Amino acid sequence: FTPEVFIDQELHTGSGGLGVVSGDFLRSSHKLGLSVIGVTILPRQGYYDQCIDNGLMKINYVNRYYDGILERTGIKFTVDICSSPVWVELWRLPEGKFGAAQTLFLDADIDPNDHVSRLNTLQLYGGSRDSGANLERKITQSLLLARGGIEALKRLNISVSKYHGNESYTAFVPIELLCESLKEGKSFREAVEYAKSRFVFT
Repeated sequence: FTPEVFIDQELHTGSGGLGVVSGDFLRSSHKLGLSVIGVTILPRQGYYDQCIDNGLMKINYVNRYYDGILERTGIKFTVDICSSPVWVELWRLPEGKFGAAQTLFLDADIDPNDHVSRLNTLQLYGGSRDSGANLERKITQSLLLARGGIEALKRLNISVSKYHGNESYTAFVPIELLCESLKEGKSFREAVEYAKSRFVFT
């Protein structure tokens, strides 16, 4: 699980060092034949594009679509965000594409989501201050990554032995595992131990 990933220049789904590390991890996993699947969001506008205009840096937001690069899985589902359902469409980078492991992308910029719900994955880290980013949107993006990613793996019938999260943006993943355990009837202590045994963090 990672909020961003650099796999190829055709995919504007990263902004910096964490994206490079995530992309290298997925390429190395494929090269070594490891059973690894990447899970991230699909930021329609990436972080932002930079240009120089009259000697000043300008920021542009460009909508990008990846038909022909990413595969439609045909899977859509809702994720509860602040007691409101947010629709998520699941896209997939197939195994071996750009020399990387299979990677799942969560897209909330779809119908029937309202404008606010679409912003949940429109830009990396909720975007810049110029585009109205705030702390709530960044937290919401992390929550969608965790809940949506776990649900996506279930919808694809993928059995997970261990969840791996990159940085604090994935902190909701073990919390979701804990909540699922509580719903199954485990005690709080048992649920904590279960989440700890299933999640590793870097």
